[in-house]
Amino acid sequence: MVSRVSSRSDTGAGTAAIADVATALEACATAFVKEHRLPGASVAVVHGDDLAWSAGIGLCDAAAGRTADDATLYRVASVTKTFTGTAIMQLRDEGRLDLDDPVVAHVPELSAAVGVSPIENVTIRRLLSHESGLMGDAPGTNWEVPTYQGSVTANLARAPEIGVRVPPNTQQKYSNMGYQLLGEIVARASGRPYAEYVREQILEPLGMSGSGYPPLPDALRARMATGYTVRQFSDELSESVAAPDNEAEGGLISCVADLARWISFQVRKDGGERSGAQVLAESTLAEMHRPGISAATRPGSSHGGSAGTRSAATASSGCSTPAIFTGSARTSALTASTGSVRSCW
Repeated sequence: MVSRVSSRSDTGAGTAAIADVATALEACATAFVKEHRLPGASVAVVHGDDLAWSAGIGLCDAAAGRTADDATLYRVASVTKTFTGTAIMQLRDEGRLDLDDPVVAHVPELSAAVGVSPIENVTIRRLLSHESGLMGDAPGTNWEVPTYQGSVTANLARAPEIGVRVPPNTQQKYSNMGYQLLGEIVARASGRPYAEYVREQILEPLGMSGSGYPPLPDALRARMATGYTVRQFSDELSESVAAPDNEAEGGLISCVADLARWISFQVRKDGGERSGAQVLAESTLAEMHRPGISAATRPGSSHGGSAGTRSAATASSGCSTPAIFTGSARTSALTASTGSVRSCW
């Protein structure tokens, strides 16, 4: 395997903090790639505000012999939902929406939806926390093909087929469709397309210049990893079928160098009010991180449509994703690989 390690840091403190384990980290990353039979991976460790260590293991394009590094671009799948949740909270703080607004107040076309509970009971808050009970994917989705409608306009034209499958606020039910609708709320509340809003209000202030939504400019497209599927009983590679384009629910493309900035923002202390790279007020960020208890699990609660005690959610990926975030409040690891992702984001 080809391996390349780089260290880059704003203050040097992060690099010093993990200096003694850098060799072990590279060995661990290499073992991960081998164990999962991946062509390659990009790995990084964040310590506070520093990208303390990064490595490119193996290849991001086997045919071209291109090695992976911290600038290699990957689909980050449902990690995208954390950016969508942040956009919603920015707009909440600006007074353009309330988390307990019914979704139909912002997307009235959805009023034609039919399900086990009135669609009017579905709120922004419950979409964020995957407690809306809304169907998981867009109408007509078939992940074996794969077929997925990433256009919210096309899906709203089929609104009667979109519905609540589980009564809201009774249990968690993962919903890509819910986050697609949140992206549409961002667009309507802000008065600009979702991808443009995220770029201007989140990516650019954080210096995430290598991140964006398809179609990418040529300079970024040249940095994209090629996705592969490994045959079950051999190491023969075949290019995986490209995931259908989408935006707010799983369409962001990024690299571990940029995602390190995202992680640093998440663990930043004493950030204060929203300004520049502090894309959310510290108090709002703390609100998003605060664990909550749904009405379904709260002792003695009814299963109504109340707001419950959960605040807002930055939404975990919920299923296989090419980005993995682990670690303590000050040190986190990121991994992005060229393996294929199926079934959901």
